[in-house]
Amino acid sequence: MVGAFLVSTIFQYKFGKVNKTFDMPKVGFIPLGFIIAFMSTLVGGLGPILNPFYMNAGLEKENLIATKTANSFFVGIVQIGSYAFLAYSLSSSGCMVLY
Repeated sequence: MVGAFLVSTIFQYKFGKVNKTFDMPKVGFIPLGFIIAFMSTLVGGLGPILNPFYMNAGLEKENLIATKTANSFFVGIVQIGSYAFLAYSLSSSGCMVLY
């Protein structure tokens, strides 16, 4: 599903001939960030999913990279906290599974 979304962006932008395919309001990044952070915790790295949204918000290349870096940093901090909480809660209940 993620791969299909990423491939569809090529066609949305008509192979680079279109700069913007929809309007992305700044407030829309709040729920989008939470959704991507949650899915990323379960699936893995989903950074490229945000690219079309950043591009439609009007970010240029340098600003897009800086925004993605900051976003990845904060998502990583939240993931570390989530994994630590889950490890602590599962180990205290005796359900810890080690590989």
